[in-house]
Amino acid sequence: MREFERAGFTDVALVQIGDQGQEEFLQVAEKELLPALVDLMRWGDAHLAPDGPPAVLRHGGCGGELGRGAVCDRCGAPAQADEVEWYRGPGTHKTPGERMIPA
Repeated sequence: MREFERAGFTDVALVQIGDQGQEEFLQVAEKELLPALVDLMRWGDAHLAPDGPPAVLRHGGCGGELGRGAVCDRCGAPAQADEVEWYRGPGTHKTPGERMIPA
């Protein structure tokens, strides 16, 4: 990911999350990469996460889960990068369902 950052495809930002301190997260600079990143994440969830996905991506517009190509499973709209909400999934070691990055 650092190579993507150096090439200008992504930015890394620090975000204050409650009393947990600062946490790094990926901000996609090129919105065209979102569908590919979601697909890679879902592939990893299917093949490498026996307890379920550690993170669940939801469409901020309606709360539906993002499926293949970053398309919302509830409303059918392709999500834009700024509409994605990250939640802890069942495969996390923290509280599932908790929002990971505050609005």
